[in-house]
Amino acid sequence: MDSTKQICHVAENEGVMIAVEGGTVCPVDTPQKMKDLNDDVGSKNLGLNMDPVNFIGSLDIAYDTTSLINEFYKLIPDRILGAHAKDFTVVDGLLPHFEESIIGQPKSMLDNEALLLGLQKVNPNAHVLVEHLPDDKIPLAAAGIREIAERIGIKWD
Repeated sequence: MDSTKQICHVAENEGVMIAVEGGTVCPVDTPQKMKDLNDDVGSKNLGLNMDPVNFIGSLDIAYDTTSLINEFYKLIPDRILGAHAKDFTVVDGLLPHFEESIIGQPKSMLDNEALLLGLQKVNPNAHVLVEHLPDDKIPLAAAGIREIAERIGIKWD
């Protein structure tokens, strides 16, 4: 916690925002823990880069991403600075696991409508960035997120 406070102190002095990402493999692995981090650090320059795929750690969450996304918007709406545009699928096997996928592709499961509608409400100027794809797949991912935005009435510059 102390190191995050130190980083935020420098960010405040420099006029820079710090966007943290959490996920299932780090200490900040739930929306509540993200809120707790923001509350404990207490810096107006600390926020969240919304990346709900990172928080998919169980089949229960995988099949109800709307609740996960809405919990972030309920707990820390004023701390969401941007988002990553990606999706995921459940890979069947002896032990099911999760794999990142391109938004709008068959079997993709993230509720990207809830993600974009919430982001539009809490931070309409936020950046939405494609992540973890090779260059040749980025246009397909960008088209997927644009199609969802159009379908729900979000107009981007």
